[in-house]
Amino acid sequence: MGTFNSSRDKLIDQLLTIYEQLNEARQQAERSPAPEQIPASPTPICEEAGQPPQTAPWPDRLEFSPILAMRAVIAGHGREWLLWAMARELDPSGSGVIHRDRLCAFALSQGFPDSSFRRWLSGARRLGLFKELVWRSGRVLIITGEKRAAEIMAVGRSGIGNKKASLPLKNLAGSDWKAWVWASFIATLKERPMSRRRMRDLTGVPERSQREYERLAGVTVTVNFAHDGRDTSHIAGIQEYERSHAFVWHNRRLGKAQIVWRLPDTRRAPVGVYPTRGGRLRKINRALKSGSSPVGRAHDERTRRIFFNRIETAESALRKYLRSEVPPWDDNALLEAYYMQPGGSGCQEWGALRAV
Repeated sequence: MGTFNSSRDKLIDQLLTIYEQLNEARQQAERSPAPEQIPASPTPICEEAGQPPQTAPWPDRLEFSPILAMRAVIAGHGREWLLWAMARELDPSGSGVIHRDRLCAFALSQGFPDSSFRRWLSGARRLGLFKELVWRSGRVLIITGEKRAAEIMAVGRSGIGNKKASLPLKNLAGSDWKAWVWASFIATLKERPMSRRRMRDLTGVPERSQREYERLAGVTVTVNFAHDGRDTSHIAGIQEYERSHAFVWHNRRLGKAQIVWRLPDTRRAPVGVYPTRGGRLRKINRALKSGSSPVGRAHDERTRRIFFNRIETAESALRKYLRSEVPPWDDNALLEAYYMQPGGSGCQEWGALRAV
């Protein structure tokens, strides 16, 4: 498969070279300005070809990989990524080719200035997200695929996740657009608890920026506590040998004290932002990670946590883990299964089951 892809890329490069040579010869014969010359008039480039902007309804939502988007933002190529994602949205068939004037008209319809479009397109071409050529119907753009885009954004072994997200395109036109990209990543978690350290490792976004993005986008954060039903008389032993951060908490719902410990918070994305299927992302992730030696987690954690809505599902997963001769992970970490418990005021309680 790799040989086929490399041969295809070489063929495309050869065709692009031929097209560029033919275009230069035609331009010299016609004594016309160079393709990259920007006219002095403020006329948008989508009107230079003589074709009026498209008046048909434009897509009102954008579907993308949030991890790839945040990696682009961290690398300083956020707007170039956005233009690339908009071009892919205009190409639902996946042909990889789009007219430049059509992409320009789409960007203008979303409120982006023409000068910004020129700048973003120039940056995206330098990065390799687009290749431009002149065809009989006008200037067209060859759109780079997701795998190559991930390599350009230096995603690395962490991959780009297995989920995509969808959100209204108008949310990306304001000054807080980065916060909405972060909210799309929160949507892919499907309200599963995840620590800020783990989210930083996946996206590259520092913890302080995470909190600011969630405040701007209106992400709902719920505090999580867990307990396993042991009596409070065991608090000293638990703190000494198991969990140094465990403490005694009076549960008003049950009217008694319990030994509890904090879990990572649960986050809910704002209305209108939801996860979608990842499509080919699993295959792309395997390609990104191929040829790399396995590495440990960013922190020395000897326990794997999985979360369920019901205790029956958690118990079933735990029994399956105990019956398996080979753990489902590369290391020998223990497994903890958590299940949601009803009630609670301003926080979420979780019951804990541990494989011993």
